[in-house]
Amino acid sequence: MEGGRIIGEGVDGCVLTEPMWPCSADSMKQGLPTLDNKDYISKITLKTDMEGLYRNAATRLLGPLASRYLTVLQGECSPADSKHPAPRSQIETFKSTESSILQWKPTGEACGDLKNQIQKGKPISESHKIMYISKYLINVKEWILRIKKPLNQVTQEVIPAIRPFLEALQMLYQQDGEQLIHIDLHIGNMFVKPIQGKNSLQFGLTDFGHCLLRRSSDTKEKQAHMFFGKYLCDYVGRYEFYIDFSQVPLESRILNFCFVKNLDHVNPGSLVKSWEFEVNKMRRGSKDLIVMEVNMFVDNLLKKPLFIAMVEQIQQICKKLRANLTDRVRLVQGLSFQEEVTLEYILTRYACISPINTITEAIMMLPSLNASQEAHLTVHSYFGKKDIKLRTQESVHLTYLIDFLTRAIMAPYEQHGSSLSAVLASVQGGDLRIVWDDVIKS
Repeated sequence: MEGGRIIGEGVDGCVLTEPMWPCSADSMKQGLPTLDNKDYISKITLKTDMEGLYRNAATRLLGPLASRYLTVLQGECSPADSKHPAPRSQIETFKSTESSILQWKPTGEACGDLKNQIQKGKPISESHKIMYISKYLINVKEWILRIKKPLNQVTQEVIPAIRPFLEALQMLYQQDGEQLIHIDLHIGNMFVKPIQGKNSLQFGLTDFGHCLLRRSSDTKEKQAHMFFGKYLCDYVGRYEFYIDFSQVPLESRILNFCFVKNLDHVNPGSLVKSWEFEVNKMRRGSKDLIVMEVNMFVDNLLKKPLFIAMVEQIQQICKKLRANLTDRVRLVQGLSFQEEVTLEYILTRYACISPINTITEAIMMLPSLNASQEAHLTVHSYFGKKDIKLRTQESVHLTYLIDFLTRAIMAPYEQHGSSLSAVLASVQGGDLRIVWDDVIKS
């Protein structure tokens, strides 16, 4: 994030840097940053937005690691407007930030909606809130666009950052009393921070607008609204996922495709082959590993009985979603134990495998890299193909990432002689750092 007033927007928030949008005088709280503090941004969202809840949960779950891996929520208040004025000392700041909104040209997202509401004379203090959030220097997308280093130097900096990042990611979903799943970890929602004095960097998480939260202290009905039910009804049942949403794990893509295309009654192999055909039709030079190597993955997965069992569970979930699309509680109450285990496994892949996939995708965007060839050779190597060339030293670190992803994706389906639910629970509870260590040693 750099200087300027409005520095970003999405469907669920308009982001302003210093001077930040002031609070209304009657909602001022202790501990909020000063409006000219360059270490924070102000994000204006609807009062119904739950990002603050999710951010606080992530902070609790990460504990001492929160300041390293999260952009931290410093506080919230109601935004000043013409009917709910800012403190007298901040009136000029309010005028300048409001002017920035009124001069905003794009439409269809949060800043444009704010502009429209202000122009109509509607007070935003009654409908919106401000979150003051610590600022990061650059996200993964911006970092890749600006980077001028050769591939080998980039990957030498990335590789040491993966293992500690996996530790933080797993802490979000492997704790008993509370689990948080961030389902939108694309390259714009992860930040990069250099480690002082070392030739390495660190990844972190931001923009918690799309998350799922489950707490053991909540009632079953509330859990249905916040976790399984929310994911199925508000995401899988409402949107068609783009083919190359690299932040979406493999099984989630098939789940959404099954629902959207109404394929819950066909043979499991036919469903997966139809999905493969659609991916191939729309791949358009994607650098998403799952899209690039969809044929190799599908060819091997369809030989695995546990993967066929997974697809059958996905189809059963789709049937129940179709019958209860507007009733989260009834939907979740109707899920079998095996279907709940399947869904839980699918959701945890958002929080650990998918962020590594998006980072790998970003690196493959470097213009100096023949990414398709390197990915192809590495995945071929995993599946025992003999027609491969030796990896070059220049790209060996990239192959670590691809090898890790391939192993992690295939992990439950390589098992023999066990039930799907037992295998999924075992893999989900495992430590992905062990998989990463095995890749580095191999």
